[in-house]
Amino acid sequence: GLTRTALLDLARAQRGPDDAPHMSVGSADELVWLLSALARGEVVDTLTSERVLGWMSLSTDLSLVSSAFGLDPLAHRQADHGMTLVNLTASSTGVRVEVGALRGNASSVAFAVIVRFDDAEMADRQQVINAMRTVGYDILDHVS
Repeated sequence: GLTRTALLDLARAQRGPDDAPHMSVGSADELVWLLSALARGEVVDTLTSERVLGWMSLSTDLSLVSSAFGLDPLAHRQADHGMTLVNLTASSTGVRVEVGALRGNASSVAFAVIVRFDDAEMADRQQVINAMRTVGYDILDHVS
């Protein structure tokens, strides 16, 4: 079901003329659908979905949206204060991305936050990170 989301290449420090121009491309709508389907055990089958979620649970980057959740980046594979998180982040010059699924006491949310910005000054980057954290607080309110 993914038509606008794809992994194009390996992670590379530098991209040459024979390499894909980006490591991946993605659609927020498709990524939310994917995370929701994984959380419901609907991607291929329950076992496959759980395996992918297990891989995602190894992510230690809680610096963007997930920074609002108060979870330990090195120990959030199990429920903590009633919350379970799986997420992945990506960044490039002028791009910050986080996709994930957060299960709380009241409900669950799949999310994809993709921001493209002018990364000329550190203040620009900090503003984006703060805005992404604010989205995280809204998500936290919803699932708590």
